[in-house]
Amino acid sequence: MKYQLFFALLYLFYSVCTYAVDAVEKLDYQEEISVELGLIITSGDTEAKNINAQLNVQQEWQKLRNEVELKYRYASQDDDTSSENYLISEELNYLFGDRNRFLFGRILHEEDKFSGFDYQTAISIGYGCRYIDTEVHRLDLKLGSGYRFVETIQTYSEQLELSDEAIVEATTLYKVNLSEAATLEENFSVEFGSDVTISKSQTSLKTRINDKLAIKLSLEMKYTDKVPEGKNQFNTETLITLTYEI
Repeated sequence: MKYQLFFALLYLFYSVCTYAVDAVEKLDYQEEISVELGLIITSGDTEAKNINAQLNVQQEWQKLRNEVELKYRYASQDDDTSSENYLISEELNYLFGDRNRFLFGRILHEEDKFSGFDYQTAISIGYGCRYIDTEVHRLDLKLGSGYRFVETIQTYSEQLELSDEAIVEATTLYKVNLSEAATLEENFSVEFGSDVTISKSQTSLKTRINDKLAIKLSLEMKYTDKVPEGKNQFNTETLITLTYEI
């Protein structure tokens, strides 16, 4: 089931890009691609490895905006894996009016067995607006609804239980250019479900080294109000990554 969903996401990404290029003039097209990589390896009394990699793609046409995010996180200590997470998401916006209002469709798929959930997939649609849009500040607000599919690891023998529920999601994205070289960004979202509510916060400070390279410091927090027995409701990650913009 999870692999069918994963490949469905990849197919959706390909289909959206193909449709967008065919539907609008190429002259209106803009694209931003960034790659992030962080790697920590220690040896001696304790051997540990931490890897985090991320790919962000933003494409924009006259009436369409497409955003794709791919994440991979891995941690091990003394050859034992302690954390491993995969995430892929895509959001398509249809812009209208003054282009500061939009309808969106979003799909997200995440796999993280160490959280007690084998995978989670959420599909939603809704309305958003770019409430503030200046050279210094940008604020996006979004409200939508959809469906979430969750496969929970019930026991250490890896028995799985599949569940689904309707969700309502609210998201805020605030970005401020502190200077020509530094940018602060806060992304906060809540998914309200009848069984589980998930809150996420991503705060990042990016400082440019040159036109292509930047150093990024991020704090990511996630709160899940109902988790499998023995798992934490609240989790945080602090990341330092090197970002390359293509």
